[in-house]
Amino acid sequence: MNEKVKAMKVTFTDVKLKKSDSAKLRGYFADLRRDDDILHNHKKNGEPIYRYPNIQYKVIDSQPVIIAWGEGIKAIYDLIMLDDKISIDGKDYNTANIGITLSEPLIGDSTDMKEYTFLNPWLCLNQENYKKYVEADDERKQELLIKILKGNTLSFAKAFGITVQNQLKAEINLKETKVNFKNEAMTAFYGSFKINFTFPDYFGIGKSVSRGFGAVFRKNEINQDINA
Repeated sequence: MNEKVKAMKVTFTDVKLKKSDSAKLRGYFADLRRDDDILHNHKKNGEPIYRYPNIQYKVIDSQPVIIAWGEGIKAIYDLIMLDDKISIDGKDYNTANIGITLSEPLIGDSTDMKEYTFLNPWLCLNQENYKKYVEADDERKQELLIKILKGNTLSFAKAFGITVQNQLKAEINLKETKVNFKNEAMTAFYGSFKINFTFPDYFGIGKSVSRGFGAVFRKNEINQDINA
């Protein structure tokens, strides 16, 4: 099953930030309108709202990027039109020059394997599967990560009301990296993967995608029959 989704990509072309500033970018816009949970996915009492974020804040190649879909498009568009600057860590950045791209990317089953690269680290291990991962040999680590990737894909599809009809097939080529998440060092992964599913570019999978983790980008098309 396939569906198109309305999406918007905002690029702050004249601003340079560190990857770790993604959360600060999110905090800046969330603070502008705390009553709108679409911007930050938290209830008024601070409890998280467990849903796939309509707005995702990322730093890619040193440039701040915001990905929005559905009702998140108007929410973030209204805010970026309010002013010609953003403030990160008390420093103002001029945002008079921004790039805005509207699109309707396809999401869902693919008859071919598609290859993606992670633009930002994939944060996918919870407390339970982290223990399994560190105790596993290399082969079992690969198997576990593939299983998690398939699970992330099913969760992603569900967020958009899509039923995955294919039997998911996946391959990975990943390397470990350490990231600082909420002042704690966590294991994440860089690299690429192949799967018979269509993801939109720059959307995130895994944990904490609203803070930029797990952003994917499609590499060259692979003309490969999944039943071969």
